[in-house]
Amino acid sequence: MPNKGVGTKIKQGSTYIGTLTTIATPEIAADTFETTVLDVADGYKTFKQNLKDGGEIPLTGYYDTLDSGQTLLKTALDAGTEDTYTIEFPAAIGTTWTFTGIVTSYKTGEANLEDAVGFEVTLKITGKPNLGITDSTGISALTFTDGSDGALTAEDLTPAFAISKYKYALTFNTETSYKVNVTAATHTIKLYVDGTLTETLTSATSSAAISIGADTSQELNIIVYESGKSPLTYTVMVARTA
Repeated sequence: MPNKGVGTKIKQGSTYIGTLTTIATPEIAADTFETTVLDVADGYKTFKQNLKDGGEIPLTGYYDTLDSGQTLLKTALDAGTEDTYTIEFPAAIGTTWTFTGIVTSYKTGEANLEDAVGFEVTLKITGKPNLGITDSTGISALTFTDGSDGALTAEDLTPAFAISKYKYALTFNTETSYKVNVTAATHTIKLYVDGTLTETLTSATSSAAISIGADTSQELNIIVYESGKSPLTYTVMVARTA
């Protein structure tokens, strides 16, 4: 049964991009190369499939200076970063597209007396986009150490880790940095700190040290997905208490 696209959203990492009216989806195309031989029997050329291209994702909507997602796209264009994007269709469709993308254009629209100022961005897909019809399986372990791989002082992860729990609070004191270790053997694992992609993790291997000041907090988003499945996001609010 056909379903309308109202309610479709796109996010970079864990930050949604707001005030959009159109979200394109990957248009995968394959190059070909000719394999016709001189003694072809029926006079028709023959071809083989070559490399595939995930295409581009145009986004259009209304310019909003307060929207953090639109701001992230401008930052990504200036920095030339490759970021994880997820297109989430409405629950009735139950499908996602997850891909690594590069911002190749960013435009604010014409100012006139009749219309709201527009907003246009183009994302270029790099690598294979994943169509997620079923959820990825969850991570099997989540642990933390200090920046030198030792124990954190007065560490408390709440609630205790469980594969089906997606939101946590971590508190500790005195350490100036910490590392996160995620076990998810068949997954791609992306680590975001306060909305910024900091590292693609290897399963069961500690991240680089993440600095944190005294009496401050950070939001970690760990996005994991298996090929051909929709992503899961684990959120950890990290606080250093001294």
